[in-house]
Amino acid sequence: MADVNVDRKNPILKKSKISTGINDLDILLEGGYLKEGLIMISGHSGTEKNAFAFHFTQAGIDLGEAVIYITADMSHEEINKKADALGFDFKKANSSGELIFIDCYSSSSDPAKKSDSQTGIISLPGANSLNDLSIAIKSILQEHEQKKIRVVFHSLSTFILYNPASSIIKFIQFVGGRLKKSNATTLFIVDEGMHEKTLLTSIEHMMDEKYSIGDGENFSISSASLPMSIPLKMGSAGIEIK
Repeated sequence: MADVNVDRKNPILKKSKISTGINDLDILLEGGYLKEGLIMISGHSGTEKNAFAFHFTQAGIDLGEAVIYITADMSHEEINKKADALGFDFKKANSSGELIFIDCYSSSSDPAKKSDSQTGIISLPGANSLNDLSIAIKSILQEHEQKKIRVVFHSLSTFILYNPASSIIKFIQFVGGRLKKSNATTLFIVDEGMHEKTLLTSIEHMMDEKYSIGDGENFSISSASLPMSIPLKMGSAGIEIK
């Protein structure tokens, strides 16, 4: 009997996975990240964690999926600039509403900046506005309930810094559960070395998969989903496997 969990056109790719946006990595992971899961990408500050989020976002845009990009440590304009520098162009998808930014940074960093929403952008007061963020996510999920959805938290570390540990745990439990029920795959970007070990361990236990990113000359990705640490490099098309 045929395995219903694989793609018949490409049997090495499992239907229970969703593309990372990095072709060679998808093959190693038998399709990508776990679909409808909570995925942690962690590494020290300065590692190319952003690029994993950009690849993941671009793959969603290319596949006609809805993408929610939640930014807490830089504005949506800065995200677009960084993505553009690596060869990703999110502006068209953002202006059409396929890519929706929830900007939890701009209003807090510049009080004079308008906080009202515009097409493809929802501006919230700051990283400590977890209730507002939960409501915004719920609204977008309802509007795109017929679509596959990808979500990026860029970065979860900033939310951790601005909120009590108990609030972060409850938020991830509640919102994470809602996202999974809505068939969303969520990428949480986390900076290592910034948080209490007990809190980080609690958060890791709520994740379905965790990937660790090495930095400098040891730029690599490792995970329980991989047989070994995989060396990486930054090429003209973004992240590539050496």
